[in-house]
Amino acid sequence: MTLNIPDSVLQGLRIPEAEIAQRLRTELAIALYAQGALSLGKAAELAEMRRMPFGELLGERGIARN
Repeated sequence: MTLNIPDSVLQGLRIPEAEIAQRLRTELAIALYAQGALSLGKAAELAEMRRMPFGELLGERGIARN
């Protein structure tokens, strides 16, 4: 699956260009986990992180682990 993001949105991001793809994957994974749409393991996989660091990131964001 490919997600197309308008250039104007990408240019408006205040994220270094080299970090954009990873940050967007991570933010999507966090949001989907928080909504209950993904399990912890699948959200971590989407974020391309191991479960433990992803769980720690959730804690830093104040998102309870289910």
